[in-house]
Amino acid sequence: MLFLLRKVRRKLMNENKISTYLLYAFGEIVLVVIGILIALSIDNWNEDRQRKTLEAKYLMEIKVSLEADVASCEKIMNLNNRRLAHLDTLLTKMQNRNQREMIASLMPNLEPSFYYDIFKMNRVGFDNMVSSESISLISNDSLRQSLSEYYLDEGEWQERIELQSRKFVDMMVPRAMSAPLLEMATGYDLPIKNTYKLRINEDPEIMNLFFSLIQTTISQNRMVNRKMGNAQNLIQTIDPEISKE
Repeated sequence: MLFLLRKVRRKLMNENKISTYLLYAFGEIVLVVIGILIALSIDNWNEDRQRKTLEAKYLMEIKVSLEADVASCEKIMNLNNRRLAHLDTLLTKMQNRNQREMIASLMPNLEPSFYYDIFKMNRVGFDNMVSSESISLISNDSLRQSLSEYYLDEGEWQERIELQSRKFVDMMVPRAMSAPLLEMATGYDLPIKNTYKLRINEDPEIMNLFFSLIQTTISQNRMVNRKMGNAQNLIQTIDPEISKE
């Protein structure tokens, strides 16, 4: 009887050891899994942090480019406004029926009316992101789409003002050539004749180009103003994205 009791006791002790071992092994497995999950979580957090830092870096570069675009747009619109004022003055002076007085009065406003500028986007920040194949870093889908649309507009709409401005200079200079004009420009009263048979204010080709240039300058102002508005809206959208970093 005593032998049987001892045998049962040893069996229970062995079973208890196995249960304890299994419980310990299970605990070890749980700890290992928890450790792996924590490590993965830390890695993911680090990757997400690095991604956001890189996104903020590119967005800051793009913001600087957009700010340069805004400044360029403001410069062009100011230039165009001055040009329109000179063109308006020229139109007023051309109403003078005295050819000598009319030509002489054109001088102060003629050269400033020749000036024009073409808006060219500062693409440095955006192109850096595209060339590094990092455009997907922009987490804001709407912002990513808006930036792509902004930089797709290359500004071909400005070709007309460049062509018209050059033509305006090429036509106006020889037609305005006269003794009064040269006297104002050089200080010498030279006995020369006008190099063009028609008076400027009676030349339909000149007047048509004149009015076309005014309208084209106004149109460029509208388009540049639209581009500036788009750039400013993008800057306002980018700022909160940068602050998330």
